[in-house]
Amino acid sequence: MKTQLRSIRSPSPETAYSGESTSHSSGPEHEVVYVNEVIYNDETRWDFLPVYGTTGPQYDNLAIAGLNLWSDKEWSSLSELSAFFKYGIRITKPNGETGATNLLPEIVYALLTDESFGAGKLIGTAQVDAAAMASAARYCSANGFTWNGVITDKVNLREWIFEQAAYCLLDFTIIGGKFSLRPTPIVSSSSGAILRDARPEISALFTDGNIRNLKVVFLEPEDRKPFKAVCLYREASHHRSDLHQPVR
Repeated sequence: MKTQLRSIRSPSPETAYSGESTSHSSGPEHEVVYVNEVIYNDETRWDFLPVYGTTGPQYDNLAIAGLNLWSDKEWSSLSELSAFFKYGIRITKPNGETGATNLLPEIVYALLTDESFGAGKLIGTAQVDAAAMASAARYCSANGFTWNGVITDKVNLREWIFEQAAYCLLDFTIIGGKFSLRPTPIVSSSSGAILRDARPEISALFTDGNIRNLKVVFLEPEDRKPFKAVCLYREASHHRSDLHQPVR
């Protein structure tokens, strides 16, 4: 679209201005500002149920969620935003399966091997003990140890794994040049459940006779007294905020 400007009079009758400008010189001529109709693509799936066809279109490397802020209100701040995600990122698990998970060993395995959101280009599957990770995942599942959180900032991966593993009673180890997570308590080899009455097997004795510069530190009497602690545990359910319950 063009606009022709001609014979614009100036204070002097002998001079005139003739110029030409376009409607899109300072911005787009048209802009889509609102869509009030959603049409499903061919073979789209919604909530794992087919809307049309059997498989849906593939969109890779997208955000897990989005937020729309309409222009009918003035937004000065946005605080205490919460959302419930029924399904997480699909990852490759150490047992070869794919899907979302809330088990820390499977999350750690994905962070160490995936090249899109993890350190797969630096570490990769060759430096991770997949069998030990699968066994640790079975242990967490049998004892109800889950991890539900968000990594929002850049972190040191080894320090983050070491810290989070302790919350699930796991040891972050490097054996034979391979990273792995192993249960700290004694567990059943078949189910992975903790054997609470089992006694640890002593395989070696370390004293000042076979350890150089051995130092032994004893706790003070006040530090060894029985104490009462208060902790919080979380109960999450679909479409409901997390409920924190105190335990004494």
